[in-house]
Amino acid sequence: MQGSLTLAASQAVCIEYLMPHLESWRRDYPLVAIQLLVREESPVDFSRETIDLAIQNGPGGGLGHSRVVEVHYKLVASPHWNSRAFGDPRQLEEIECLSTRERWRFVSHYADQVKVAPRRTFHCEHEKVLQQAALRGLGPAILPEWLVRGSLDRGELVELLPTWRVEHLGYDMGIYAVWPGRNLSRKGRVFLQHLTKGGGCKRS
Repeated sequence: MQGSLTLAASQAVCIEYLMPHLESWRRDYPLVAIQLLVREESPVDFSRETIDLAIQNGPGGGLGHSRVVEVHYKLVASPHWNSRAFGDPRQLEEIECLSTRERWRFVSHYADQVKVAPRRTFHCEHEKVLQQAALRGLGPAILPEWLVRGSLDRGELVELLPTWRVEHLGYDMGIYAVWPGRNLSRKGRVFLQHLTKGGGCKRS
């Protein structure tokens, strides 16, 4: 297979999610040139430019879509927060938090559910910016696991409330491949299979 494939994704998705897949794609399909467009808007506007496939949060913006990652969120903070007594999600309503969303649901291992509206003193729609704010100690943040996994592994961030699962109320927490028509091009179809190979949706 040869030719070109134009992809669009946010900077965070490009760096933290797509790059490992692009590395293996280049080995498997060296004759297919990749044009990677960094687009922060979601959903991507297909009417403005020619894009084969957008990798984005949620399924909006195109006629065809497929979820490629089931996203899991974590409550994270810089390491100095680890020593604080932090055992109940309701504490988020009393401390300074970083957030993109207004309401979250925490579910414990015992199936207890707590709905929380964090006290947001720093609000930003871009999760990569919130990650940087958390790294600088500005407060706890609720962020996708795929985005913060490296920072957690390196000890730059710590997970708070690790026994609770975080869910956003009224929001599809997934990364989707979206295309502008009902029929996906052959190269787009092969790339989508490359993203999801190994048995269905990947989890993050």
